[in-house]
Amino acid sequence: MKFGSAAPKCFVCTKSVYPQEKLTVDKHILHKWCFKCAHCQRTLTISNFAAVNQKLYCKTHYLELFRSSGGSYEVFGDAGFKKKSGRPGSANISALAGGRGPSMKVETRPKPSQSEPPAPAVRRKSFNHVWSKDGKKGSWNAKLEDSPSKPPASSASTSNGSTATKAKGSGTIVVVGSANMDYFFRTSAFPKPGETIEGSQFFTGFGGKGANQAVMAAKLGSKVTFVGKLGMDSNGTAIKDNFSKNGVDSAHIATNSSAATGVASIIVDGKGENQIVMVPGANATLTKADVERASIAIRQASVVVCQNEVPVEATLAALKIAKQGGATTIFNPAPGRRSHSFPAELFKLVDILVPNQSEAKTMTGMKDDSACSMLFGLGVASIVLTEGSKGASYYEKQGAKPVRIKGSPVRPDKVVDTAGAGDCFIGSMSHFIAAGDTIEAAAQKACKIAALSVQRKGCQESYPSPKDLPAGVMI
Repeated sequence: MKFGSAAPKCFVCTKSVYPQEKLTVDKHILHKWCFKCAHCQRTLTISNFAAVNQKLYCKTHYLELFRSSGGSYEVFGDAGFKKKSGRPGSANISALAGGRGPSMKVETRPKPSQSEPPAPAVRRKSFNHVWSKDGKKGSWNAKLEDSPSKPPASSASTSNGSTATKAKGSGTIVVVGSANMDYFFRTSAFPKPGETIEGSQFFTGFGGKGANQAVMAAKLGSKVTFVGKLGMDSNGTAIKDNFSKNGVDSAHIATNSSAATGVASIIVDGKGENQIVMVPGANATLTKADVERASIAIRQASVVVCQNEVPVEATLAALKIAKQGGATTIFNPAPGRRSHSFPAELFKLVDILVPNQSEAKTMTGMKDDSACSMLFGLGVASIVLTEGSKGASYYEKQGAKPVRIKGSPVRPDKVVDTAGAGDCFIGSMSHFIAAGDTIEAAAQKACKIAALSVQRKGCQESYPSPKDLPAGVMI
């Protein structure tokens, strides 16, 4: 864009559109986050949307809200989806504004062959529509069907025993959080105040709670996207390269030229315990706008994971977008802080809260069961309380007896470094939930994986791959 030129206006919301936000449908310009159904807020595709008076709708809600009313509304994109007054498969359509303006052409998917077998039905939760392909005619048909007596295989159990249909892009995870460069110091014991001691080893590694959780999920095979902010420095470049190496999509990482990439100093004693000092740097400058630029990826995710190492405004924005897309939301409130310092609405957006015992006490001033009871009162749907080497406790809903999940015992002489073990647990649990496991089953597997991580040095470099796991964990 040339200096002094006016930014184009979004066709849907009419606000200015800047290059990094731009989505073009033929000659019509939209914000990326405006390409969604005005009714259900799900992200649209070129092959599945309709336009009515500058509002966009998915196929399901176009039929439900408009087609039956007899109006002459334009429907375009899908080769097998008829518009009111056109022939099947017509791709020459009028402008988005309800049939006004010059014509344009949208590329369409080819119609299925006559011999193609019917595709599995996809249930639409809002109106219990079932979309199916007629294998003989190769055309789209819609019909109404009662809600199923049991959830489809692609549904994930929620904390209250109900099921939630996974968002488009089932099996994908978006992590919104921090990424750091870690500096490790190994010594026989922690220094006392004012004391200088000699260490035995120094090394650097990749860390940050968000980055750790993203890499762990990706190592297990999930499709993972990371949303965060880095400095424009060598540490930031190295972190991006590490994401690429581990299969994490870094396309939605923003940069800050005036802040350094976050760093952490981690002292590990002879027992494998650690003390950490973290300087957030660019992590602390992640904004709501940065998160909204990744809204399409967030809405398409099955699971969205957040922590407390970036500004709460960014976390709140991520959770809101995730709920609009129907994702399972996981919030790890670390580092811990008093619950009243969070926006009240944040907890109501959380499907699974995952604090450790120390964080739960910091948030509530209470311990374990009492702390969880208070956290339920804030609106969270379910809680997984991590308990170190003892395992975890799963609180399905308020008032329910917690399920105790035993940890995998590790002999004290085998413990090398506990740094990042909690992130290993959350990344692993997220992977299994996205894959369709129940929360309890996912937590059981995550305990076994976290137990392996403490037997190696570092954070991400200590995380096991599927080939390192005991038989049965990946089932």
